[in-house]
Amino acid sequence: MEIDILICGAISAQLETQLQSINIRIYPWIRGKVDLILSAFTQGALDREELRLPGCHGRGRGHGFKRRHGLRRNIGKFKDER
Repeated sequence: MEIDILICGAISAQLETQLQSINIRIYPWIRGKVDLILSAFTQGALDREELRLPGCHGRGRGHGFKRRHGLRRNIGKFKDER
């Protein structure tokens, strides 16, 4: 059996890189019932909010909840230092 696509929840950056290096397309940060996910995949609609893990709004790494709040906190610090 050959795997071309992986639809999954959380995945480590290291594993994601390894899988991409052997040409596996990865759709991370997905949650929900299998039939709903497969239906969304065939319709090209995996980006629907209800299928995303909480805090995982972006498609790539660093676009989630924690990253955005960290940036806001740093921007506030820099404004005070001017």
